Amino acid sequence: MLLSVLGAVTIAACTTRSAGSIAGIVGYEYDRLGDEASRPAGLDIVGLSPVEGWEGQDTTASVVYIAASGAPVFSAGTVQWAWGLDDFGHEAIGTFADERLQTVTENALIVAPE
Repeated sequence: MLLSVLGAVTIAACTTRSAGSIAGIVGYEYDRLGDEASRPAGLDIVGLSPVEGWEGQDTTASVVYIAASGAPVFSAGTVQWAWGLDDFGHEAIGTFADERLQTVTENALIVAPE
């Protein structure tokens, strides 16, 4: 599966400009967007990917937002996000480490509360 990393990804004061697709990142388990009424205010979609899910064609989403408490929230949207951070442990399947995914993750951790 491919993850499409969208244009300007903003997580608080940290910004990375990325675009394109990253192969091998969406795994067997993924998150999708609920209807707009069920989404938290200020939800920013970081990435989208078409998937063939339990109910047929679907779309997975990676998102960020600031919770009512002020805490930054990042949801990778897939159990295989870590494959884009480092190639350790899945070498027999392939190499998927990608600087764009590493940057988005780094930015999410920078704004995380200490």
